[in-house]
This record gives sequence, structure tokens and C-alpha cells, in this order.
Amino acid sequence: MRTRTRRGFAVTALAAAAAITVAACGSSGSSADNSKSPQDAVRSAYSKLLDSDAVSMTFKADTTADQLVQLGKSSSDGDGPTAEQAKAIAGGSIVVAVKSGSGSLSDAAKKGSNGKESFAFTVNAGDAPKLVEIRYIDSALYARADVHKFLDYAGQDASVLNKLTGPDAPQQLSFLKDAVAGKWLKLPLNEVLSAFGGKQSSPSVDPSQAAALTGALDNIFTKDVTAAKADGSSDLGDHYVLSGNSRQLVTDLVNAFKSQLSSLPGADQAFNDFDPADVPNKVVKLDAYVKGGKLNAVKLDVTQFLDPQDAQRFDGKPFYLEADFDDSADISTPSGATDVDLGSIIGGITGLEGSSNSF
Repeated sequence: MRTRTRRGFAVTALAAAAAITVAACGSSGSSADNSKSPQDAVRSAYSKLLDSDAVSMTFKADTTADQLVQLGKSSSDGDGPTAEQAKAIAGGSIVVAVKSGSGSLSDAAKKGSNGKESFAFTVNAGDAPKLVEIRYIDSALYARADVHKFLDYAGQDASVLNKLTGPDAPQQLSFLKDAVAGKWLKLPLNEVLSAFGGKQSSPSVDPSQAAALTGALDNIFTKDVTAAKADGSSDLGDHYVLSGNSRQLVTDLVNAFKSQLSSLPGADQAFNDFDPADVPNKVVKLDAYVKGGKLNAVKLDVTQFLDPQDAQRFDGKPFYLEADFDDSADISTPSGATDVDLGSIIGGITGLEGSSNSF
């Protein structure tokens, strides 16, 4: 039984949080107020957040490095993060930002792509801000990373890069020197899409599917989630407690994605191995905070998914996963990015294979 509980831990924690939070999308309303039920107040707060043309979401572990190490010990294989990795995670964050390029995000979801959207994904580590950055702007994809720090966290020696950046490296892979130096690369997204049939043939979610998924998620929120207004407030805003049965929430969420995202490759098979019995059959809670009528933050205490023996490692203290929201995003085009073309990548890989065969 302990193995089954642990196996379902990750999918339960993440999917339950997504089900309770994201299910509010597509709802109508302008702001949370005292005349609304707690459930409608949270729903309206999420909706108002999407009335903006941009949203930034910051995900972080509101915990200590020691707690992360203890959580790793409670996993089925006991292979948790090292002390250095735990410090990087505890002091870091993942930031996801989206910008519609035209109108509100809620309108953009209904109308579909206009080619002007921009997206940014940033991983910050404890002592390495902007460890990894990815941006999608004007149909172009940009990326950079602190490669040396990344290898350090992974326990790898930087000498593994010598073959790719040294004097014997294929000339076509010269852009890797810039990559290792932490410079921005402009990646050949359009070339790759063309090689596989072009943009028009690439699978996507059309507006009708997005609307149907929004409706399905809203039904899950209405059917599976209850909300209560907590006493008092904090710097994060007015406090609401959302709760629902984890097994029911995750099962309904999986079914919604399987039925509404059928146009995406592998979507119908992505959850083939999903077994509801792997998810604990218990009520889980998530804290939502509303500020200025908008959803400002959500916090999920991960310890509620642990069995009693593993929970004892935390001495009754919570271990929160937190998501903070902001209705703005600064997504700019990186200057001085190195252009990378598909031919260079293919030629460089061929050159590496040839040099390997010569030994």
C-alpha cells in the first residue's frame, strides 16, 4: 500500500493543484466581492486575471532545503536531491509568462492564434538566477542557459563540453561556444516546422477545442470543488480554502484532457497507464488568495499527500508549493542572439558521428 501511495504522490499533488486552480478558467465576472459565494469569488478572481493582455506565473517551493531533502527520503527509491540541489530549489523559482499581442488573454483563447503571441519560460536557481531562459517572440524561438552551473547541479564535469567546443569540434557547431558562454541563441523553429510539413500542418488546439476544454474544466470546478472563506487576510490577499477529493479530481481532469485534446499527437494515449487507484482517495485542500479582485496566489501543502510515517519527517510543519500571479509580463527580444540554422545542426551531428567512427 505504501508503494502505491508513493507512486501516485507526484501526479496527485500536481494534477490536483491544476484541477482546483485552472478549472476556474472560462468563468465570467469582474471581481471577487462579499455578495458572491466563496466559489464564485475565486472563479471571478481568476477570470479577472485573464482580462489582461499578459499574465506572469511564478512557481516556487515555499520551504527549506532541509525539508526538500526529507521529502526526497520519502520517495519510493529514496533518491532525493543533494544538499546543493535542495538549496538551489528552495531559493529558486520557475516563471512562466504569456502575452496575447492583441486583446485580453481570455479573448485570445476564444479566437485562436494571431501570430503575435509571446511566451517566456525562466528557471531561477538559488545562487543562479536565470539558470535557463526560453522566449518565443514573433514566431521566433530564443534560448540561453548557464551551462556550467547547470552541469554543476547535475554533478557533471565541464570537460564533457570539450568535444563540442574544442578545436576538433565540427565547424557547423561553432554556435555551441556561444551557448556554453551563456549567450542567447535564435533557434530554427520555422525550419524545423517546414521540415516536418510546415506550420499549417502542425497539430494544435483550435478555439472550439479550447472552449470545450474550458467548459469541461469549469464543470469539474463546479462539481468536484468546494470553497470556503477563511477568517482574516494576509499580505497575499483575502484567503479562501478550496477542497476536493483528490482521486475524483484527477480522474475527471485526465478524462477532460483525453476527450478534448484529441488533435494533439499522443494525447489519446498520454494517460493510458493512468490508474485512479494510484491516487489517494482523500480530501485535499488548496489555499487561494484574492487581492484587488484578482487571483494573486495559490498554495498547496504537499505533506497532506504523504502517508503518516513519511509526514512525521516534517514534524507537523507544512511544505508549500506556491504559485504567484501578476497581470503583466516583460517579454523582450534578446539582443545579439546567435542565429542557428537547421543545416548547421545536421552537419555538425554528422561530423561528430564521423569523428567517433574514426577512433
